[in-house]
Amino acid sequence: MSAKRKLFCFWGCMDALALVVYVIHSLRHGRVPFVTDVQAFFLAGDDRFFGIAPGLLFLLDATLLLSLFVSAWLFLNGSRYALHFALGQELLRFIAFRSSVTLLPLFIGVTGLTNQWVNLPLFLLGEAVKIGSLIRVSKKTR
Repeated sequence: MSAKRKLFCFWGCMDALALVVYVIHSLRHGRVPFVTDVQAFFLAGDDRFFGIAPGLLFLLDATLLLSLFVSAWLFLNGSRYALHFALGQELLRFIAFRSSVTLLPLFIGVTGLTNQWVNLPLFLLGEAVKIGSLIRVSKKTR
């Protein structure tokens, strides 16, 4: 198995794991994944001034969650579009503060390290590793 294939498999599994963690988290809190989030957003109220920013953030976060399906599929199938899709997805990840390395938030949750001085550097490190590894493997395969 080539280095590119191994890397694509790893990032595809991370995106699939992120979806599984999201679904389990929703079910543990008595929510229906995606459906309850959309309902809660639309039932939250109709504040025109303050509703724009949260609405935009909700839309971007929902887009990221749905794009994880596509990203995982592209990576696990070794698609040539996976790299470009993942790099485009990075902006959404930074806005939603959702790590590409799903194991990092799980580790933080288990250890109880809920401190911004721990979370932010780990998030940035995880994103740097993903972007760097994808760029490096793309240069090697050219």
